[in-house]
Amino acid sequence: MGKAGKNKGCQRCGNCCTTLTIAMNNVAADADAQELGRWAALHRCDPLRFPSGCLAVRVPLVCRWLEFDGTHYRCHDYEHRPQICRDYQCDRAKGDKAAG
Repeated sequence: MGKAGKNKGCQRCGNCCTTLTIAMNNVAADADAQELGRWAALHRCDPLRFPSGCLAVRVPLVCRWLEFDGTHYRCHDYEHRPQICRDYQCDRAKGDKAAG
């Protein structure tokens, strides 16, 4: 989660630290819609389409360092966060209107 001035596009929405997106490279996103819907309902997740055309799912997974101040989210250990968190590129921060 960005600090003001360090990650100017960060809206402190918490999306990066509350969900995990997993690409399912062996499943085409244009596969049978009814079958995909049934699978998503059983797994309680929303299917997404990656630009590569494969199916992806976003599942709830909240980071234990995530804090909420009643308005915004922030990382409790921002300065020592893992590299994967530092490298994360948020679609919302990039201005992607379709971001979930």
